[in-house]
Amino acid sequence: MRLLHLCYKYRQRVLAKPRVLQEQKLPVPVNNETYLDRLNRYLTLSLSISERAARALSAIVGSSTLLLTKTLIPTAIQKSNSYKFT
Repeated sequence: MRLLHLCYKYRQRVLAKPRVLQEQKLPVPVNNETYLDRLNRYLTLSLSISERAARALSAIVGSSTLLLTKTLIPTAIQKSNSYKFT
């Protein structure tokens, strides 16, 4: 009888108090991005890649033009005043 009484008391105590579950931390953070956040990131990355490609292409063209003008144009023309102003 005493055991039933203890079980009844324990049951009342457990059911009376709401259980507060502790928030478990995951080893990897959960990504809560929305669709618009992902779209925004995708568009900015795609624009960034095309800008980088344009910069790289312009750097290649500029450096090759400089190299060709230094090697193909004779020194006498390079030292003339009309060539220096252009």
